[in-house]
Amino acid sequence: MTDLQVADVEKATETVQKVGIPKKLITAASERMELEKGMLESSANVWLLYNSVNHSLFNQSTLMSVQD
Repeated sequence: MTDLQVADVEKATETVQKVGIPKKLITAASERMELEKGMLESSANVWLLYNSVNHSLFNQSTLMSVQD
């Protein structure tokens, strides 16, 4: 399996914003990805990005708008 690197985390964040994820969830996802990178002793990759966004979507408050 290929480990696709996320070389530019800012560009990945912009991509996530384009699909309508609220800013607070993106911040939470970035923090989660940093945590998982440390736990797995891994570099940033698309799986960690996907997993962190998913975690944020399902584990954060749902009373947010896209502007939050």
